[in-house]
Amino acid sequence: MVVEFRQQRKKQKLLLIAVIVVLLITAVILYFGFFKKVKVTVIGAVPENLIKEIDVDFSVLEDPFFDILVTFEPIPEYDGEIGRENPFISY
Repeated sequence: MVVEFRQQRKKQKLLLIAVIVVLLITAVILYFGFFKKVKVTVIGAVPENLIKEIDVDFSVLEDPFFDILVTFEPIPEYDGEIGRENPFISY
């Protein structure tokens, strides 16, 4: 009887330690994941000498390979009956 009581008490002590560790880990995750304020740095206006003009080279589209490509013909609408009244019933 005494041995059982000691083993049960030891299991309860280990369980209490495990619960405390899980709660501490949860508190740390919540603090760093949700509640900690993130410092946001505001960037002022960008000087115009740093802005570069973008040039798009459309001469690539003049390649003869693109002349071979053919567009798809449009798909005609379906004239028949579509689906069943109740698709969930068995046949």
